[in-house]
Amino acid sequence: MSECIKHWQDRHLHYWDEALKAKYTAPGKPYQVKEFNKIFQGYNAVSDIPSILFVDELLAAYPKAKVILTNRDVDRWLKSMDSTFYAVMRWRTMGVVAYLDPALLRPYWSLLYIVMDTWTGGNWKDQQALRQGFLDHYKHVRAAVPENRILEFKSEDGWEPLCSFLQKPIPTDVPYPHVNEGVGVVQLHAFLYWIRLAKALGRMATVGAPILVAIAATWWYLA
Repeated sequence: MSECIKHWQDRHLHYWDEALKAKYTAPGKPYQVKEFNKIFQGYNAVSDIPSILFVDELLAAYPKAKVILTNRDVDRWLKSMDSTFYAVMRWRTMGVVAYLDPALLRPYWSLLYIVMDTWTGGNWKDQQALRQGFLDHYKHVRAAVPENRILEFKSEDGWEPLCSFLQKPIPTDVPYPHVNEGVGVVQLHAFLYWIRLAKALGRMATVGAPILVAIAATWWYLA
């Protein structure tokens, strides 16, 4: 997801939002290799949301691709989700700011809701449903990917099985990264929120005072 946000000016968020809507909310032309290549130009791997909602489409588009299924404890994952994406989705004014920012936050907010609604069966607030969505996703990936193209991986396994599966040399001077980005996720959203709000209000306002009033009111509602 961070790459989508980083390259928002290349319309990555719009493309993913379009792909998700075509598949889940407003059936349209499904994404195939031509459409995926618009997003993946310059990349040789994808991970995380929203790409993981396109397991079948990506397998069909890239039939020689290998799949690394990173195993996590479902309850620890739910706890992480609650402190990151759920925390952000509870911000009462994010929807308003997203509406004011069609270039970045609007497609991002749209695709985030589609992802969460899809994994929960239509109620993103239902964390028990999200738990089942997590388990169903892993079951689906294991059924869809041929055995010779999938690696069941845990971060504590380190470099060896990963590099062996990808037929790459094992790094000898770089430890395997173990990074918890939970705090960073919320901080990134807060940064984007205020930057994009300021830009949106700057376009709308003719004097500075309304901007300050609006920002102060937003801060009060968000806090």
